[in-house]
Amino acid sequence: MPSHTFRTNCESETEALGERLGRLVADGTVVLLDGPIGAGKTCFARGLAKGLGFDPADVSSPTFTLVHEHRDGRRLYHMDLYRLGSLEEAEEGGLIEYFTDDAVVVVEWPGPVAGLFGPEAVRVHISQPDGEDARLVAFELPEGLARAWEAL
Repeated sequence: MPSHTFRTNCESETEALGERLGRLVADGTVVLLDGPIGAGKTCFARGLAKGLGFDPADVSSPTFTLVHEHRDGRRLYHMDLYRLGSLEEAEEGGLIEYFTDDAVVVVEWPGPVAGLFGPEAVRVHISQPDGEDARLVAFELPEGLARAWEAL
């Protein structure tokens, strides 16, 4: 699976990377966002939503609600699974039903469900180098999406 790593120096740059990806993903795409607390996962999700045509101001962390649904011609489901400990909890909570072919699904803290997705999922890891405000954003993209990314 092709990978790319970018360094961002501020929130607007992290959001811009998400927006670039959002312009490329098709319905049915699952984006798994991983990284420590405060790394910029929700910031990246805001950019992705913007790239899909949603108002980024409407995107916030769904930590306490688990899922935020955005619908405006397209569907975006934004999940935060930080508080879940297992796939069984995700299944019991009905979260698996959100993974459909007619929506883009972005999952922060994807650990409980990450094993459900093979190479067709977009995997994004955001980290913060020690003592720096910058972020390292590493992507693993499926082949077709990787080619589209390079062409953009």
